[in-house]
Amino acid sequence: MILSMKIWPKYFSDLLIKGDPRSPVGVVSLWLDKWHVANKLGNKRKEIALIGQLYSKDGINWILRNIFLNPFIKKLIICGEDKSNSGEALISLLKNGIDSQWSIKGCPSAQLHQEIEKKYIEAFRKNIKIIDLRGKNPKENILEEIGRIKFSPKPWIKPREFPEPILHSPESMPSEQCGFKIEGEKVGDIWLKILDTIMRFGHIKKSQHSSDQREIVNLISVITGENIDAIDWKPFFLFTKKELGDYLPQVLTKNPIPNVEYTYGQRLRDHDGIDQIKSIIEDLKKTPYSRRAVAVTWKVAKDHNNPHAPCLDLIQCLVQNNKLFFTAYIRSNDMFRAWPMNALALLHLQKMIAKEGKFEIGPLTIVSSSAHIYSDCWNEAKNILDKYGKKIMCRLDPRGNFVVSVEGGKIKAKQLSAAGEPIFEFLGKTAREVFDNICVNQGVSLIEHAFDLGAELQKAEIALKHGLTYVQDQPLKFFKMV
Repeated sequence: MILSMKIWPKYFSDLLIKGDPRSPVGVVSLWLDKWHVANKLGNKRKEIALIGQLYSKDGINWILRNIFLNPFIKKLIICGEDKSNSGEALISLLKNGIDSQWSIKGCPSAQLHQEIEKKYIEAFRKNIKIIDLRGKNPKENILEEIGRIKFSPKPWIKPREFPEPILHSPESMPSEQCGFKIEGEKVGDIWLKILDTIMRFGHIKKSQHSSDQREIVNLISVITGENIDAIDWKPFFLFTKKELGDYLPQVLTKNPIPNVEYTYGQRLRDHDGIDQIKSIIEDLKKTPYSRRAVAVTWKVAKDHNNPHAPCLDLIQCLVQNNKLFFTAYIRSNDMFRAWPMNALALLHLQKMIAKEGKFEIGPLTIVSSSAHIYSDCWNEAKNILDKYGKKIMCRLDPRGNFVVSVEGGKIKAKQLSAAGEPIFEFLGKTAREVFDNICVNQGVSLIEHAFDLGAELQKAEIALKHGLTYVQDQPLKFFKMV
């Protein structure tokens, strides 16, 4: 039986503009506001079954499901800007069909629900006509189609409701794939965030060892506040203070280690007879603005085909405002077994250079080109995260904060520097207008700050529209107390 027209469409009903459910025409306005289309059509919109937007390729599934519950629609008019190629995917479905995995041919990123039977998908392709008005003014064309409407006495297929899809969490969550940045004061806190990031977003692939790996390309960790003389020692560190002490000479000195081919310290302090750390110190003392304070561990003749080539390849020191900024590039970084000890050892090296050069200690940045966790460590990493990783690392945005207020019929967001000095003012009548201007000026660097600021601006907009008193960080009061 056909779903009662009183409750059709079943899916996303509150986001759709409804007309005549028996009409054979539906409008998919993509990223164009559905009300923009509806208002252009006036009363004629009532002769269309539905008008709705299609932001994502996944939305095609819900178009299908709604039509299969009321299969009188025979034409879909596509209009508006196709920002996510969702319209193209819908057109590809009609042209090409789906493969054995229910992916739309020619558009593999568009996945249909496997709960929808193939014979219904094929019937959709056979009975639905697409009118492509993308990038055009749709008004006249839609009105033309409305004028051609011929109501059908029966649906083109038996109405059918399919089970809703079961969510299957992927092994790796979708992400930006490279260039993750994790910043914090303490090594231990950052390490927890690193583990969480790789276990969530790391790409699973083989390695040159016996284990598979989860890998992120170019993970950037920034340590801003660890006191190397009083380390915030975490109970989940996999090494002792003694083991760290035993490791430090391998980074800080050129002393050989029995049965070890070479150490980072040897490559840094005695690279073919050159003490690169000494050279860095001398260079920065003489020229604090130097960009040549660089040391490398890679020896081309030995390492270009060496299975035991150094993982730490390069360090660079830069001075700003008498602070020593230290950057290390690690080509291959075992983030579970090695990163915390790597970080603490590099902090010791940074301190040594800063002390010799009479500089203050600035941030340490580690670029882990292949940031990975091997499969034999995944369970242990999950256990550590389950026990210790639920605390959110609270940070202040280095680009400053905002004081939000409602003044003179507008929302005002005053940006303050980290030191509390006024920098900019952003004005607008809507939260979106203000936030867009802030984004253009790159006023926010942390996602948690953006969420918080967005909530405050939206509160301010509601207060402005309804004549309420707005106080930042306080709930709105909609009713006066009697």
